[in-house]
Amino acid sequence: FEGGSYKGEWRSGKYHGHGLLRFADGSTYRGHFNDGVADGEGEEMSATGTVRHGMWKNGRPVQND
Repeated sequence: FEGGSYKGEWRSGKYHGHGLLRFADGSTYRGHFNDGVADGEGEEMSATGTVRHGMWKNGRPVQND
C-alpha cells in the first residue's frame, strides 16, 4: 500500500502470522494477523508515540470490560 510497509509472515498473498505494519503517518502495528488484518495479541503505536497493548479482532482493538 502507498507510503507504508509490512515485514512478516504471509499466507495466500495476505499478512498472516506475526508481523510489523508501518503506516505512512509513522504509526505502527506489531503483532498477529489473520487473513490480512490485525487479529490476536498486538501493540499499536501512534505517530506521536502513544502505545496500546491488547487484543485485536478483525482489524479492530477489543475493549476489555
